[in-house]
Amino acid sequence: MTEAQSIGLKGATVSHGVESFDRHGKLHAAHFFELADRPIQIEFVVNIEQEQSFLSTISQENISIFYTKTPIEFGYVGHKENNNV
Repeated sequence: MTEAQSIGLKGATVSHGVESFDRHGKLHAAHFFELADRPIQIEFVVNIEQEQSFLSTISQENISIFYTKTPIEFGYVGHKENNNV
């Protein structure tokens, strides 16, 4: 999350999964004694420049991620002082 904030992303949602399998078919699941293999999904809403900067930043790290991209429209409704984002 620190990397995301450092390039100016305004928010993210982290969801912990109960169980998943990866692109190699390996099962990942949170168990009572072992939570290290817990599936995690992180969602960002970004523009094209932020996407390129973020993917470039994390590609330089020694990690492997799976990501999806979906074109969306986003904005704000109402008074700015009432928005939490």
